[in-house]
Amino acid sequence: MKQTKWFFIIIISLVLIYFILSTVASFYVNSHNGAYMFESIEECQKIYDLDYANTVITTYDTTDDDNSIKDLSYTSFFGANFKSDEISFEIFAYEFLGEEDAQLYYQNVSGKSGGINPRYSSSGGFFNRKIVVVYDNKAYLIRTSLLDELELSHALSEVFSIRVDWIK
Repeated sequence: MKQTKWFFIIIISLVLIYFILSTVASFYVNSHNGAYMFESIEECQKIYDLDYANTVITTYDTTDDDNSIKDLSYTSFFGANFKSDEISFEIFAYEFLGEEDAQLYYQNVSGKSGGINPRYSSSGGFFNRKIVVVYDNKAYLIRTSLLDELELSHALSEVFSIRVDWIK
């Protein structure tokens, strides 16, 4: 009986620690009140220059793995899966015909049509995060883990040339 009681206490404690850590980490990563964006889709190619150990990058030729694009029209696309010893993420980046299509893409990914910041959303759990960023007619979706989100922010600062600040 005592072993069962301690087992449940340990499990409940681990679950609480998980939620506390994921909340704190997400707040820390997202507290910068901004994000990085590409000037043009060609900038996404700079992920090949990121210096991480044992990097494997798979480039996507189609948008088949991105269910959020639906029937939206875009002028250019970049998709890739990046894996290394330090960080892993999947990116789908688009230049749309107009800002309206970029905003519709945001709504498709996030399920939100407004809110505090209708240009940035980070959601999901500890191992499965979705980050969507929209700026003018450009947007990208990144799938990663909470553990990689901080390093991802650093990597994007090296890859993308535009720093978008949400709070002036």
